Amino acid sequence: VLDEKARKAGFLSVARLASLSDGMFGVAMTLLSTTLIPRVETLSGSAFTILRDISGALFVVGLSFTISGSYWIMQQRQLEMSPSLTPRQTLLHFVFLFLIVLLPISTAVLGRRGATQPVTLRYGAHLALISLLSLLLWLLVARPA
Repeated sequence: VLDEKARKAGFLSVARLASLSDGMFGVAMTLLSTTLIPRVETLSGSAFTILRDISGALFVVGLSFTISGSYWIMQQRQLEMSPSLTPRQTLLHFVFLFLIVLLPISTAVLGRRGATQPVTLRYGAHLALISLLSLLLWLLVARPA
């Protein structure tokens, strides 16, 4: 059920965006683990040997999972503090979620190619864009009505 302001404005309600966000974060965070599949399929030996051989990629997946979880918590707090969403906030949240959905791709590249300078710079730029959007959303929440 849309809240009254959202229904009048014709935009997504805060609750609906929070639900959409839950689903998108859930998919993105699950897809992070699939970046390990190509590595594991080619390995053999004991479980300890396999874990040792994928430890770098596993670290990257764990790091990205932790980062994603932190952004999900922040976005949920932003949405809790928002009585309604403006068109600008809605657009920024969609761009933010799009960048979150792309996180498994940059994570896979980092996991496969290692922490070379170009790969690390791309991964860092991706995280910086997510952070910038999160900051803009916080500024819009904190702005007096």
